[in-house]
Amino acid sequence: MTNLDPTLPWSCLLSPYCDWVVSRWTTKTEAGLAERDYTVMTLGFAGETGEVAEALLAGATTPDGPDRLMLTKELGDVSYYWARIVRAFGLSEARCAERAMRYAPTARENAMLHLCARVGRVTELMKKRVRDDTLDAAVLEGALGDALGAWLAVCAQAGIGPAEALVLNQRKVNDRHARGVVRGSGDNR
Repeated sequence: MTNLDPTLPWSCLLSPYCDWVVSRWTTKTEAGLAERDYTVMTLGFAGETGEVAEALLAGATTPDGPDRLMLTKELGDVSYYWARIVRAFGLSEARCAERAMRYAPTARENAMLHLCARVGRVTELMKKRVRDDTLDAAVLEGALGDALGAWLAVCAQAGIGPAEALVLNQRKVNDRHARGVVRGSGDNR
């Protein structure tokens, strides 16, 4: 997989980014997913959204605002888990992006609240998948489209280009893979 081109618009990077995310995890299809996989991708999506909120909160108490690099990394981590869920269930990132473009402008105010709410909806749907072994793929795809739209709104509010977050995430994860330190936590691996 080649590196993403940071000069392209995010919408042109979304499909190659999702392809790259798939190349970075071992379970590739829903048929091969275990309950642990559903749990990890869902908790990762929700947890990384919390990390974005933490970065924004920390920035609210400093005159310079949030640490831009840290916020960009955390937004990239959210996109990584978003892509895992989309591809694990064979959903269309293109349809999600279309929905996101309709949703993003409505989420400009209180963008982080919108992101938390939309990720919460995805988490609720995934909980039902694990608990009840049922999932309406169209509903999940719509919820993921709304979450992407809220993510775009957070990027816009923070002055971070979505493509920048995707490219930085790819570089970070590729570096960790090359050094054999994918597992663990924190940026200092």
